[in-house]
Amino acid sequence: MTRLEEGDLAAALALVQRGMHQDPSCTDGHLGSAYLMEDTGRPDDAIPFYEKALALAPGDAEIWIELGNAHWRLADEVAARRAYARAVAGE
Repeated sequence: MTRLEEGDLAAALALVQRGMHQDPSCTDGHLGSAYLMEDTGRPDDAIPFYEKALALAPGDAEIWIELGNAHWRLADEVAARRAYARAVAGE
């Protein structure tokens, strides 16, 4: 059972962030943090992690889509569409 499955978001996030400190140029830690926020119903807290991942991999369409989905869940249609357009454009 994972820390998140045990309901320990703080411990799960600490594990992911420990990995980010070991390799700050890797998008996985930022995405893992974003997914943890999303899994706990906090898309607003996920957005900064998606943005950090995009700073490292601006051409990653999958991350743009995830960012768009987070904005969509927050009813920010304009920001969601902008992120989806970036995903399609491959920027």
